Amino acid sequence: MNMLFAVFLLAIVSEMQTGVMVTGHILDDRTGGPLAAIPVFLGGRPTGGNEVFRREAISDAAGVFSFRDVPPGTYSLEACCRNSHVKSVNRSIVVGNQALLNVDLATRKDIEVHGQVTVEGRVNAPAEWYGAQVLARSVGGGTFRSSTSIRPSGSFVLYLPEGEYQIEINNPDSYSVKSIMFDSNDLMRNALKLEGPVSSNIEITLAPN
Repeated sequence: MNMLFAVFLLAIVSEMQTGVMVTGHILDDRTGGPLAAIPVFLGGRPTGGNEVFRREAISDAAGVFSFRDVPPGTYSLEACCRNSHVKSVNRSIVVGNQALLNVDLATRKDIEVHGQVTVEGRVNAPAEWYGAQVLARSVGGGTFRSSTSIRPSGSFVLYLPEGEYQIEINNPDSYSVKSIMFDSNDLMRNALKLEGPVSSNIEITLAPN
């Protein structure tokens, strides 16, 4: 009786164990340091299965992510998107009957570029252009484009990968663009070149027509 009970219990436990643990880290591909709050997606078909298996996790402060109960199979593991401002990276992994640990993905965060819009002769931004967009278009054959809304204070933030960009503003017709500067670089004539984190701001000056 005890032997039969043990076999029955083992069968139940085996049935409950639907898969294994998959863990890893999201790392900065330049510094090797951890990247927190990065969405990580796991997707694919389990071996012998017909339905797609999908899971999502978020890296913690140490860059660690984990998935539980992953059945055996071949999967795509991807770090990207969802307002995380990182370069999308993915790799294929094969999950067996043993836990798969320390599966690392190396990526990099977009460069955070702050800016300010001011109007000549006015301390505060006029309400009629609140919500206007600042745009960044890649130059040199690239197709990347990003835009952001101007806040009530006139400030804005762009998240851009490394590269060269043309900076524009879709200001109302009642205002003209006097200058777009980044330190001493005139961005109305030259591209904004980003090769790493920056501390300077984009300064856009408008003038009433």
